[in-house]
Parts: sequence; C-alpha cells; structure tokens
Amino acid sequence: MKKYLVVLAALALVFASCNPKEEEEKSALTGISFKQAEVNLMVGDTVQLALLGTPAGVEIPATVVFASSNEEVVKVIDNKVNIVGVGSGEANITAKVGELSAVCKVTV
Repeated sequence: MKKYLVVLAALALVFASCNPKEEEEKSALTGISFKQAEVNLMVGDTVQLALLGTPAGVEIPATVVFASSNEEVVKVIDNKVNIVGVGSGEANITAKVGELSAVCKVTV
C-alpha cells in the first residue's frame, strides 16, 4: 500500500509540474528577422535569404508571405525566399507572418 501511495504522489507531482499553456507560450513566435539586413546583387544573381524566428529555435510557419517593394529591381522567386536581381536600384524584401514583419534591403 505504501508503494502505491508513493507512486501516486510521484505521478501527482509530475502532472502538477506540467503546464501545457506555459510550454505553448515558450514556443510562440514573437518576432522575425532576416539573417542579413542588407544584400547586394548583380542583375541576374539569385540569392536565398534566411528568415530567423524569435525566440531562437521557434519554427516559422509556412504561411509566411514574402514581397518585393519594387519588382523592377528585385523579385521574390518562391516562398523559400529565393530572390533575383532584375534591374539597378534599391528595394525591400518584406516577410510577414500574421502581425509580425521583417525587412531586408536589397541593392542591385
């Protein structure tokens, strides 16, 4: 009977220390940024930008949307953040996930 009570008490402690909401809050994406704040390209060059999440290690959802502020300068090729320089000038690549956003300045 004592063994049963000890096991039951141990299980109660384990479950009491688990807080699913706390774990969810730890894994919530609170910010995004590009690994490089600025990129220089030549016309025709293709580069894959890296998007980072805050806190570190948090997965960035596939629903992220990328856009160029000037597609005559730089275009987003795909949702893997591959970009290509198409004309001389400057443009911003913006990433958006819900209310979060990040900007990378591109000079071609």
